[in-house]
Amino acid sequence: ERLVLREQAPLFTPEKVPAEALRSALAWQSRLADFAEAPLAAVVERFNARSRVQLVLGDPELGARPVGGTFALDESEAFARLLTRDGELVAESRGDAVILLRRAR
Repeated sequence: ERLVLREQAPLFTPEKVPAEALRSALAWQSRLADFAEAPLAAVVERFNARSRVQLVLGDPELGARPVGGTFALDESEAFARLLTRDGELVAESRGDAVILLRRAR
């Protein structure tokens, strides 16, 4: 349940909240995120919202690449290393706060 503030009496009214709505509302707090065939651009956006280290896609078409799994959103460097394991992508550090992801040449 949650309490709803009203402008007239009664000031607070308890209201039932479905479990899924509550999970969705609190999802931003979790450091873990599950992705199922999500576009890489959307995954990068989630990482960038939670991490000091920002991921940048060097090739725009990479944004459509599907990504699946559970990742710690505050571990951008680890995620970048994982993306490079198949040899198709390269992760280049640009200073201490940017990782450029691009296709391997």
